[in-house]
Amino acid sequence: MRVNEVKRFFVLVGSMTVVSFLGSTPAAAQNDEYLKQIAENTYNTLQKVNDLPTYLQSLNAFITAWMSQDDSAPTVAMQGSFTNLGNMLITDQSAQLLLQPALNAYLLNNDGNNVFSVNNGTATPTNLATSSTLWYANDLVYSSLLGVPYFAKDPRQQQQAGTTNKIDFALNYVRNASGMNIYHMLPGSNWQGKKESQARYQSYFNTVTSAESFGAYILSKQYLEKDQFTTLQAQLIKQASDPKDWFAQVSSESIGFVLRQLLLYQSQIFVLLTQMLQTQNQMVTAQVMTNAVLIANNSLNETMLVSNAQGKQPTP
Repeated sequence: MRVNEVKRFFVLVGSMTVVSFLGSTPAAAQNDEYLKQIAENTYNTLQKVNDLPTYLQSLNAFITAWMSQDDSAPTVAMQGSFTNLGNMLITDQSAQLLLQPALNAYLLNNDGNNVFSVNNGTATPTNLATSSTLWYANDLVYSSLLGVPYFAKDPRQQQQAGTTNKIDFALNYVRNASGMNIYHMLPGSNWQGKKESQARYQSYFNTVTSAESFGAYILSKQYLEKDQFTTLQAQLIKQASDPKDWFAQVSSESIGFVLRQLLLYQSQIFVLLTQMLQTQNQMVTAQVMTNAVLIANNSLNETMLVSNAQGKQPTP
């Protein structure tokens, strides 16, 4: 009914336009060609008016598609796959943490026969690393950075009960893993060795110390995060793959709300991509420093090669 009213309106407007043109046009210009042009324009206008219901139907279908719930088979299947994938990621992450105590026990209780025990399918010892024999075990295992130390209660903490001194075994692990606890004698200005030997050790000292500093910097990020970042990751993965609180809303809410939620995730993707770029730069830096340390460690072999090439006795 409303469509017919719209059509009549446009026909009336077109007729009034024709009459207006005819009334205002000079008599000299009212020729057949001009009338033909007016008729053609009126016809085109009527054709557009006749097409108006089709346009309105298309617009209605477009709006309905944006506002209707998406329960199509591909979307339902996609939701199931994403949910299972998210659950697998969280399960694997939890299982990885639960596996660390067993791996730590195997590492710290190696009596030299572990490889033969594994080959023969026999049990490996589990009584070597105790609170009295390896009281600093928490300083040696990577899981300390993840909140899963070897000893749930550090033996040193128990020995120092009642004092303000607190054992930070996670930070101690950073020092050990980065090589910072490896002693390097400071180059002395009054050393009596040959100048070439002093320069060689000075270069070695500088390179190794620089590499250890970078290693400590990389591990310090995990030290600060500990298991907090892992927990937040698990929460976001669970939310993003939840079939009720996320997928159901995405398929049923108005598209405006969904787009805003997607923009939130998009902003987080940008943050993660930035972190990935930083990680890639750090990986390249680590490779460069590894090469530098290898070159420094090969300095003695280089000295021998030079001496042989010169036909001289290698100097210490």
